[in-house]
Amino acid sequence: METIIILVVAAALSAAVVWWASSPPQPSRGRKPTARPISLRESFQATAPQPASPPVPEESFILLPQPVPDDRPPRVLSLIRLVLAIAFVAVLAVGTITFLGFLLKLQIDRYLTP
Repeated sequence: METIIILVVAAALSAAVVWWASSPPQPSRGRKPTARPISLRESFQATAPQPASPPVPEESFILLPQPVPDDRPPRVLSLIRLVLAIAFVAVLAVGTITFLGFLLKLQIDRYLTP
């Protein structure tokens, strides 16, 4: 029982770390960076003719950029699903290793008994 509790806590902590790492960065509320002087080398821009856009055939269509709707589930639900998935896999792995160890113990006991 203690092993399952330890595995669930470890799964929750690892899911929290994955969730925290995958969340978008928040803007900092600290000091704003100070402006630095621009050197002559940085201010120089080379001028070149703009490349011509390719001709559009008459029977083609152009996709206009549209905002993609955010269809992700809520963050709390994602975190709970992640914790449950990690806990399930961990319990399954520990159960398999425990079962194989029990079978190995039975084989060794049968071999060593007269």
